[in-house]
Amino acid sequence: MPSDTSAALQALIRQVETLTTTVTDQQKRMDGLHGHNARLLDQIKDTRRDTGVVNTALRQNSKGIDASADSMPPGVYLTREEARDPRKYAEAKTQAKTEGVPLLVLRDDDKPSDLDTSKQAIPIQSKIVTFDDDHEWVRWLRADQNTGSGLISRRLQAERDGYQIKTFTTLDDLPDHARTKFELMEGAANANEA
Repeated sequence: MPSDTSAALQALIRQVETLTTTVTDQQKRMDGLHGHNARLLDQIKDTRRDTGVVNTALRQNSKGIDASADSMPPGVYLTREEARDPRKYAEAKTQAKTEGVPLLVLRDDDKPSDLDTSKQAIPIQSKIVTFDDDHEWVRWLRADQNTGSGLISRRLQAERDGYQIKTFTTLDDLPDHARTKFELMEGAANANEA
């Protein structure tokens, strides 16, 4: 009997080792899948967000992300990792609502992405909704037009044409050369109406 028991134990040990190896391999694949999905989710969210570029350095403190009052627009800031934590996100959202400021998630390259568009400035009223900046290869789109069913098709068309879409709310959002082009186009559109 002892040999039958030993053989059974040896077989059981081999099965446990095989099972352990299988579970370890599956865990590695799941970890890789989780990382891959997180990257894809970030890419999808980046394409949906109207990103504001802040050219100043950010510093991190114990409450998350903070910057000097002169360098950052008012808002509640979270890193992407913090935004994935439902508890931290809910707290930040409540804080932003209480303070009446937007909730911003910092991208990996430290550029905030505005998640709360309800508190944004009112877009400039103009006849020009979109125009191309051939100098920087940017297709500028008025922020209030960056919604709706045509959003994805506009972005895809811009990419096919070799442009990156950026939005503007006021003329201050445009670089000088793009502002000049916008003003000329707006002047021409108004002259045609008169």
